[in-house]
Amino acid sequence: EWEYALGIEKLLGVNKRLMIGGEFHRATSTEDYHRTGLIENSLTSFFASYDFLDYHEMEGFGLYTVYRTDRWFEAAFSYNRDTFRSLERNTTYSLFGKSSPYRLNPPVDQFSDEIDLDRYNFSFSFNPKNVLLADRFTFAASVGAELADNSSSDENYRYNKYWSQLKFFYNFEPGSVLRWRIKAGGISGDAPDFKKFYLGGIGTLRGSPYKYFQGDNMLLSNLEIQFGRSSNRPGVWMRDYNMHILLFLDSGWTQETGMLSIPDPEQNSGFSSFNFSELQHDAGFGLGTGAFRFEIAWPLKEFDTEPALWIRFNPTF
Repeated sequence: EWEYALGIEKLLGVNKRLMIGGEFHRATSTEDYHRTGLIENSLTSFFASYDFLDYHEMEGFGLYTVYRTDRWFEAAFSYNRDTFRSLERNTTYSLFGKSSPYRLNPPVDQFSDEIDLDRYNFSFSFNPKNVLLADRFTFAASVGAELADNSSSDENYRYNKYWSQLKFFYNFEPGSVLRWRIKAGGISGDAPDFKKFYLGGIGTLRGSPYKYFQGDNMLLSNLEIQFGRSSNRPGVWMRDYNMHILLFLDSGWTQETGMLSIPDPEQNSGFSSFNFSELQHDAGFGLGTGAFRFEIAWPLKEFDTEPALWIRFNPTF
C-alpha cells in the first residue's frame, strides 16, 4: 500500500527560534517511540525478528508550531485530525532463524479497527538537550497534554491525556554517574486502547513481559548507577564512551479506572488509590560502553525468576 507525507514548514524570526508548519499524511505510525530508537529497533528486527513497536495506520493532517530558546526552553502546540486503523502483521522475514517471533500488531481498540480523533496537543520542556547546569549535575523536565474530548472525535472515544517526566543526572564521583527518570501520566474519559499507558519490557520495566501492565494512570521510575573509568576531560561524563558496569532498579504502577459519567466519591479512582506496595519492581545489571551494552533484568514480583537478556544500542533514557 502506498504511503505519503506532504508538508511545509518555515522558521521565523532573526534567530530562527519559531517554527510553523503543516502536513498531510497517510503513514504507518506508532505510540512506542519512547521505548527504543528507530535504528536500534530496525537492527533487531532485521537480524533477530524482534520488533518492539506496535504499529497502526494514521491518515489525516496536522498543523503545528514550536518555539525554542537558545538552550533551556521549548514549547510546542499542534492540531491534528486523523483516522487511525489497525494494521495486520505482513513481515515474517529475518536474516537469522526460520520461524519468526514477530509480534502481531494489536487493534487500535478491542471494539473498533478504525477511529477518528480530533486532537489538540501541548508540550513544554525545560533543558530538552540535557545541558549541564553544574559541573557534576543536571536535570530536565517536560509536561504535555493531548486533548481529544470534543465533538469532532468519535463519540465513543473522547478523552484527555496528560503526562510529565523528570530526569536527573549526577556525577557523584569520577567515573560514576547516577541517573534517575520519573514519569507519570493520566487519562480522563474513554481513550482507545492504543492511546493508553503500557509498562513492561524494553524501555520501561526491563524484567517484566512486554506491555504486561496497562491502564489510564501510570507511574514509572528508572534508577541507574553507572561505574566506569574516570576521564581527565572535564564535563564529559554525560557522554563518556568508556567501558562501564550498570546497576538498575525499575519500578512501575498502572491502573485501569475506566470512564465514570458521574463521579463517585466512595469509589477510589486515579492516583488517589495508589499504594507503594502495588509497585512492580525489576532489578538488574549491565556491562557495556556508550555505543552498546548487555543487560540482565529480574522481576522481583508477579512473575517467575527467569531473567530477561537485553542487547541495547540506545540508553534507556
